[in-house]
Amino acid sequence: MHILSYKMIKDSGKKLHTIENQLYIIGLVFSIIFAIAVVALKIILPEDFEMRTCVFFKATGYYCPGCGGTRAFLSMLEGKVITSFVYHPLVMYAVCIYVIFMVSHTIERLERCYYRRKAVVKEKPFITGLKFRPWYLYGAVAIIFINVTLKNILIHIGLWTEL
Repeated sequence: MHILSYKMIKDSGKKLHTIENQLYIIGLVFSIIFAIAVVALKIILPEDFEMRTCVFFKATGYYCPGCGGTRAFLSMLEGKVITSFVYHPLVMYAVCIYVIFMVSHTIERLERCYYRRKAVVKEKPFITGLKFRPWYLYGAVAIIFINVTLKNILIHIGLWTEL
């Protein structure tokens, strides 16, 4: 069975797996790995670490769809949100979706646990976790397309330089 299926798998009336549950677990694992990686990079990388320029950019003088992603990510880690957005807006988009998804599902799960302990049946949770929708991915593709197109047009007419 595909891990990211849209259909809910049911076993004798109980919800076992939904795409949201699977993404939530993946998100928790990602958070742990990410925290460990950030600490390790802070210890390993020197202060004067220099990023390498994209091979595509070196060869053509134009941005590839991924250009700026690493710089945007590192800027986001340093708390430079606007700089991160300028480097590559997809990083900000992904962080926002991730945080909203994880926080909303955590609140929903905590609320469910609270009412289970009190033995109270509640029809609908106060906050429902963000549901997975394919248009989130379409939005990401649109952001990448607009970002690379706009930057390359600005480079071509001379209004944008390498960051």
